[in-house]
Amino acid sequence: MALKQINDDSPDMYSAIVEVKATPKAVPHRLERRDYPLFWSREKNADGKTDIEWILKKMRFIPKSMRHEVSEEYVRLFFSDKANGRKLANTYLHGIASQFRGVS
Repeated sequence: MALKQINDDSPDMYSAIVEVKATPKAVPHRLERRDYPLFWSREKNADGKTDIEWILKKMRFIPKSMRHEVSEEYVRLFFSDKANGRKLANTYLHGIASQFRGVS
């Protein structure tokens, strides 16, 4: 099989590739530190709200230095029991928040 000769000024297969400059991200997402749980029940209650609003209200009472550990324990309890995990996690969060309510 003979190869066809091309001119020296012919475009090669790389000439159409344009260099893309990386743009810096504004704020990298940090998974190592959380102020609220990553998982919660998305089922709506009688008021039409999910658990996240209730969780965020409770988390504001907990000191910032403890929020990550509380979030991890909430998620662990949430997944610990398929039938009662939500109740266990919410009861735990309510108990912790109650300890710090009124403390400044």
